[in-house]
Amino acid sequence: MTTRHPGGDWLPGEEKGLFQESSPRLVHDRVRSLLDLDPSVKHQMGVAAHSWARHRVSHREAARYVLTQILDEVAPPPADPWGNLAGPWGPTNQP
Repeated sequence: MTTRHPGGDWLPGEEKGLFQESSPRLVHDRVRSLLDLDPSVKHQMGVAAHSWARHRVSHREAARYVLTQILDEVAPPPADPWGNLAGPWGPTNQP
């Protein structure tokens, strides 16, 4: 659950358990409605979100991304979210 931000098009949607709302008040309202769901439904949402995130936004994938900026032999992580980071992230390949 988060507020919606520009550049977040790469994020999954509700089918993966991520809910984005346009204001904190709407986040609050959504959380209240999710609390009323059957626990097994909430569990499945969590499983789906974890499955999506575990090979994209983990510390391991962050380290892979950093290493790909200096080492050609390290395979890059999936394009999302790393390709969306702001900044001059081009490879340096310094000896």
